[in-house]
Amino acid sequence: MSTPALAIRQHLMRLGRRQAGASAVLGAVQHLAPATALAFSVAVLDNLVALPEAVRLIALVSLVALIGRGLWMMLVPLRQRVTPERTARLVEDATGIRDNVVINGCQFAAESESTRRRSKGEAIFIATAVAQATTAVESAPLQGFYQVRPLLRWAVASMVGCTLLMAYAIAFPDRAANAAARLLRPLADVPPLGAVLLHVDPAADLIVDEGSSLTIRIRMSSADGRGALTGVIPEVVHA
Repeated sequence: MSTPALAIRQHLMRLGRRQAGASAVLGAVQHLAPATALAFSVAVLDNLVALPEAVRLIALVSLVALIGRGLWMMLVPLRQRVTPERTARLVEDATGIRDNVVINGCQFAAESESTRRRSKGEAIFIATAVAQATTAVESAPLQGFYQVRPLLRWAVASMVGCTLLMAYAIAFPDRAANAAARLLRPLADVPPLGAVLLHVDPAADLIVDEGSSLTIRIRMSSADGRGALTGVIPEVVHA
């Protein structure tokens, strides 16, 4: 294969691999954005109004479906076979190159692998087709081919969703943990977080020797993270 013919096919292979990677990322962020938005909305609403089991179950199923489809849409482009011919078609469709210039040049470049003897006119025709394809690809705007605009748009949306979730978890860790537990186990008996938290010390199971005493302390704190509440709770002493 001549050097220009080999170069155009190798160039199309590189473009195809990059496009597959861009499509995989796009498939992921297109589903990550609504998934984070759904998780954040459910967490906030559940903390405010204590969503019923049915609503939390629907939200969980929807969240799992979004994540599963996002993984699938990410894997599909990576599993597709990349060929110069397929990439040539994608480039033509995305950039508006007409007259099948790229695919013709690509196929003529593959034809140049043949060992059969050609006339001077055939060799010139093939070289011209390859040169036209090379020029068309190198001068074409590839933003549409790589889907740059939707990729950036969905990536920003995903970053916003992730930022909101992290900010909520940092600002209200107890409420976020409670909302996550209720969302992940919608049919379990996980009560919503109240306005007051009770902290028991000791909090673990203990074995008390016969005749010995055990002091149990209870501390109240606000569930919104503002710290301990005023008031005195007497110590409970088991003797």
